[in-house]
Amino acid sequence: MITSLHLRRLIPLLLAAVSASCAPASDTPRLVSVSLNHHEPNPGGLQVGFFPNYDFSKDVLLDFGPRPIERANFHKWYQYELEDGSYDFSGAFDEGQRANLAGASVVSNLDIFHTHRLNPQGMHAMPPWYEPDITNPKTRAAAVKFVRAFTREMLTKLGSVKLVFDYEPFWFALPQTPEIRKNYRDWFVEAVGHARAAATEMGQSDQLEIGMIVNSDPYDVAERLIGSPALPEHTPQSWLLDCVRASDFIGIDTYAGGAYGSPSPEYQLRAMRFWIEHYALDRDVYVTESGFSTVREHDPSSTGYHARGTEQEQADFYDQMFQELIHAKQDPTDPLARIEVFCVWNYMDWEDDQSMLERHFGIKKRNGTAKPALGVIRKQIDRIESEPILAPTRVTRSQDVTNTLASTPLTIERINGTAFSSLDLTIAHDNIGKPLELTIVTEDPVCVHAHVEGVGWSTSHPELQRVTTLNLPISTDQSRTHVRVLVTSESYPLRTQVTDIRLTAAPRNAEQHP
Repeated sequence: MITSLHLRRLIPLLLAAVSASCAPASDTPRLVSVSLNHHEPNPGGLQVGFFPNYDFSKDVLLDFGPRPIERANFHKWYQYELEDGSYDFSGAFDEGQRANLAGASVVSNLDIFHTHRLNPQGMHAMPPWYEPDITNPKTRAAAVKFVRAFTREMLTKLGSVKLVFDYEPFWFALPQTPEIRKNYRDWFVEAVGHARAAATEMGQSDQLEIGMIVNSDPYDVAERLIGSPALPEHTPQSWLLDCVRASDFIGIDTYAGGAYGSPSPEYQLRAMRFWIEHYALDRDVYVTESGFSTVREHDPSSTGYHARGTEQEQADFYDQMFQELIHAKQDPTDPLARIEVFCVWNYMDWEDDQSMLERHFGIKKRNGTAKPALGVIRKQIDRIESEPILAPTRVTRSQDVTNTLASTPLTIERINGTAFSSLDLTIAHDNIGKPLELTIVTEDPVCVHAHVEGVGWSTSHPELQRVTTLNLPISTDQSRTHVRVLVTSESYPLRTQVTDIRLTAAPRNAEQHP
């Protein structure tokens, strides 16, 4: 029997138990601080990107974080012009939009000039109802009309883009005569002018950059295709210099090395130096393609121009390549110091409809298994992006917005792959090792990426939402976690407001995907 005295003694204990049961759980995450950081391009930095085989921008993001730049597509005139002279651009820029959603600036390509008349083994870019010759008046007028329409549609869908005209001319156009070289130069300069005019008419002239691509090993082909031998002393050729002058950047594609039986990057680096020394002028320098095929895992006798070897030799190739580039970036006397962009060709092996050589340039196999080169490249990217001199971006302004977040929306933006805002969060949590749910609320639909320091990336790619919830894997042994949040869209520039940031403990069965 409980007496009144016993009851008076028991009530405080009961109240304490009820109060404890209603208190917040000990694993409730808490937002300790929020800073808004503004990132700008780092002069002298190195942007490392990939060709993601059209479909793998999200996978590249999860493996390496958002890349500042990506090769996105290879457009040909005949793909989009219908027989009646109208155009169908349905789906034409999906790959570019996926790259933008992953945080990258897009390098795309439009082929007009190339025909089987110039090179029976090469690419044909013209619709079949036109004479396959860019000097034909009817063909040229139609090409000009198409360039303007394509540029308008591209800028409408992507907002900002780096466009290359007439990809790899030395292979696909075979400019073996002065006449072909002149025709190529005249068309290239005219096409660039029409693309720029279309961008200006849209009020987007500052969002279109145009590039000229050089390719092959000049030490093999310079005399035959350019007009002057590489050795003993090359004379820069005016037709090619005119193309570079019309451009904002020069892109270098090279796979040299296979003909020498060497798995080292020596011959690709030699080709890069040649192009920079003789043709870069004062333009920005991009290595738009550099790669190494692991075809010898499947065909040990494979030979040819392209660098090739085993999977381990591919890893060694990239390790040496990045070490050379990093060293050169710190030596202003080395022409390679001018390289601003290095794009790996490519991310994923191709399906079997490609040649044996082409199938195996990826750093991942088709089943998703990483080759040794993936880990090597990730390590080198981490090294580059952690060093102030080498990093592609730098923080130019940082604001502590912890105390204003509740009352004032935060303006956040992304201009391109190297100019953007980030939110850096410090989160306190007692239940170490358990996942968290991070919810970002924005004024406009956006794609959200979050990096958990020491763990990896989570993303909503390719979804665009105003309320985005990500599961953050927290596997460190620290009671405080640092998270960087980025927002992207299909088209740049993006400017929106973050109106709320919420944290909750994720359900115990929540999927974790760094």
